[in-house]
Amino acid sequence: MSDQPGRRTPLLEHVYRALLRLYPETVRAEDGRAMEELFSDLCEAERRRRGWLGVLVISIRSFAEVPMRALLARAELRRGSAPRRTSAGGGGPLGWFVQDLRFGLRSLRRTPVVGMVTILSLGLGVGAVTTACSLAAGTIFRRPVGLSDPQGLVTIYTSREDGEPYGNTSFPDFQSIVEEIDGLEGGAAFGLRGFAMGEGLTSASILAEEVSRDYFAVTGIRPVLGRGFLPGEVYPGPAERVVILGHHVWMEHFGGSSEVLGRAVRLNGQPFTVVGIGPKGVMSRRLPVLTDAWVPIGVPGTRSTRRAEALLERGTRPYLLLGRMKEGVRIGQIQTQLSVLAGRLHREYAEVWTDDRGQARAFTPLSEKDSRLNPRARPLLAGIALFFLVATGFILLIACSNVATLFLARAGRRRREMAIRISVGASRPRLLGQLLTEGLILGLPSGAVGVLIALFTVRQVKTFSLPLNVPFNPAVSLDHRVLIFAILASIGATLLFALFPALEASRPDLMPPLKGEGGGFLAGPKGRTSRRTRGRNQLVVVQCAASLVLIVGAALFIRTLQKATAMDLGFSTQGVAVMTRSLPESEYTPAEGIEVLRALRGRLSALPGVVSAQLSRSLELTLFQAGAEATVFGEGSWTEEGEGQRVLRNSVTPGYLEMLEIPLLRGRTLQESDVPGSPLVAVVNETFAERFWPGQDPVGRRFRMTDMDGWHGETGTDPIWMTVVGMVKNGTYEDFDDGLIPFFWTSLFQDYASTVAVSLKGIGEGEEMVPLLRDHVELAPGEVPLVYPSTLDGQVSIQFIHLRIASDLLGWGGAFGLILAAVGLYGIVTMAVTDRTREMAIRLALGADRGEVIRRVSRGGTNLALVGLLVGLLIGLPLAHLLRSVFHGVGPLDPLALGGGIGILALTALVASLVPARRVTRIHPMTVLRED
Repeated sequence: MSDQPGRRTPLLEHVYRALLRLYPETVRAEDGRAMEELFSDLCEAERRRRGWLGVLVISIRSFAEVPMRALLARAELRRGSAPRRTSAGGGGPLGWFVQDLRFGLRSLRRTPVVGMVTILSLGLGVGAVTTACSLAAGTIFRRPVGLSDPQGLVTIYTSREDGEPYGNTSFPDFQSIVEEIDGLEGGAAFGLRGFAMGEGLTSASILAEEVSRDYFAVTGIRPVLGRGFLPGEVYPGPAERVVILGHHVWMEHFGGSSEVLGRAVRLNGQPFTVVGIGPKGVMSRRLPVLTDAWVPIGVPGTRSTRRAEALLERGTRPYLLLGRMKEGVRIGQIQTQLSVLAGRLHREYAEVWTDDRGQARAFTPLSEKDSRLNPRARPLLAGIALFFLVATGFILLIACSNVATLFLARAGRRRREMAIRISVGASRPRLLGQLLTEGLILGLPSGAVGVLIALFTVRQVKTFSLPLNVPFNPAVSLDHRVLIFAILASIGATLLFALFPALEASRPDLMPPLKGEGGGFLAGPKGRTSRRTRGRNQLVVVQCAASLVLIVGAALFIRTLQKATAMDLGFSTQGVAVMTRSLPESEYTPAEGIEVLRALRGRLSALPGVVSAQLSRSLELTLFQAGAEATVFGEGSWTEEGEGQRVLRNSVTPGYLEMLEIPLLRGRTLQESDVPGSPLVAVVNETFAERFWPGQDPVGRRFRMTDMDGWHGETGTDPIWMTVVGMVKNGTYEDFDDGLIPFFWTSLFQDYASTVAVSLKGIGEGEEMVPLLRDHVELAPGEVPLVYPSTLDGQVSIQFIHLRIASDLLGWGGAFGLILAAVGLYGIVTMAVTDRTREMAIRLALGADRGEVIRRVSRGGTNLALVGLLVGLLIGLPLAHLLRSVFHGVGPLDPLALGGGIGILALTALVASLVPARRVTRIHPMTVLRED
């Protein structure tokens, strides 16, 4: 870096001259030239002394002063007096503020570490809490967007098979509600439906709401462009292929062009005419995501030929209902009328209006506010939100404690300065104003850093995607409320932290500071500490306690993740790549579909490097689970009149169990001869066999099934009899912490599925098979696979994603808290060492042992850390006990997690205490004594 004395800074001078134009003409004429010269001299002096970094600091300080000086001058002109020179900071409160601002900037320049640590610490803490609040506001506490008079809306649920009250409703039941409930002036039905927009693997998957005729009239949602659906475009009647695009889809895929109206977009291979654009920010009422599009109920010709027929089936319940209450009607009245209607429907349609417990189904109405989230999911989402709010709250607590410690430390070091200023006549309000202004200087950039961190984090959340091709458009953003919170929180925190040191520093006992006497947690032969020192020590205890909670929490989640990923799943995922393939049911009968799948399997098996190519209805322990269930009655042990058992099943091709290396314990697995026309066979797991034939060999036993989800076999009779041909070892199929459940496998050639998972296993890693799936699996026109080509390992890992997110977030939070706690502890010990440097120098000069001095200095810091550890355990153990259901295979008192967290924090505290303690012993005593 150059030190040439003649080098100038013309660019900064030009900018400074431009800023000087803010001054009134009279001020510029009087002071302008002198201020330019002063600025130039300051820049040159700083460049020589500190390089260009000094020039940057002085430039920022000067630029900040110019508008304030101009404002003061203009205020003087408005009062009719001549503008006064303000270089000395005169001119009343505004002049004092300008002077305090200049002094605060100079003070922070002398102690840049304090400013940097304060801004980063508080910014990270505020950013973390702001992000958590944004996520909660966008999911649990979201506000209705686009709805007209939401207080007049009511959501109506029908009880499920298991008696749970918050289920979907059939279209015929919806029509009965609209016709017979006098308290409603209108109703609408809607469901959630996935579409592939575009062609092939380059297409985008969207989630659309399919809506009934009066949906937009009932909700009050109005397209911002185009129109809504016409009566002739929506069921009843021949529904047309028309679509209203969500605002974000319109902006992302069509650039916000109005020319998209009237154009055809391909959804699931079929042309849909765009007739409107929805308002910005409208969320789905089924999931906490933005609505991608709206299509009419009963729209024809996509993937299911049964969709139109299903509208007429009272036992098929795919829809959620919204009703608009008449003026003056209350939900209680709607509930009474719905109960009468439910009784009539149960009498007339007892078969479909009776649940699995033999009880009549019921309707349950909820207000719009209570139904923004599915009531079944609300407790889980609320628990997750509360957990992360508490975790980020601990981070903010640590950050605030650290900032408060720094402010107290600065106030302690400036006691002599404050004593001198008071002794020469400075008033207490003047000192308070100065210190609060310094806090404001740090609060504004802290808030800016917090906002930037929150913006970055929210953007990362919005770009988060799953390996499954499922759209994820969370309605999460930083609105004005969150931004105001971030700014006010940071400014309020710095002002609050500056206030207490300001009060303490502005009323000191003048004699000890003027004599150069200090104190700390080492002060006094009997270990007595001042009130100010006790406050600093308590803040360090808080930091250590909060850090321990975060570290132990992260360790518990990491231990849970290790246990989960290391557990024996009962099958192997190594070397397997997967994707999905769908055959349109309108184009293929089950027999034709089986032949197509046979041909696909044969082509893939012949590819070089492929060890096994298999097809299956679903993939165990992944999000791609068809949910295929059956009610099973075991022959011999259970009578045909007995109560059946709901069990899970998967239909697979022969060789699937061998590909996953599922151990065979009895009999045989599925074979190529298990085809339509041959006896129906099944392979069961150990739990299935023990449930139905305890202590017996299940091979050769028969069981019958009813309520077969997705059954497309040759026989349409009910019940369906299956023969057990083999038994395999138990495994994990739905969720890693589900425990042992009964499960069986059937042949895909006997138990046909139109949408299947295509699995390839090679000699090497699964990634090597992914390109083969991408290149050799031909998709139907408009098809977008539910699972893109990926590894089975990656799909299974989704089951652990909540543990990974929790462990990563808490891990970063714990690391951040640990660093802040170390900084706080280091600052406390350093401050105490600085205060007692003279005493330590005298002790060393008189022959004191250096080891004893180090122990005396470091003992205070380690004692504070030990107290913090104890407090952290008292707080953390009850919290861990509340989350014990989340931890799999790990208890809240896990010794590795507790021992590791305590050990890490104790070691950090020891190092943070020893470093300044060792430094004080290296100072020569005469150096300190000469300074006095």
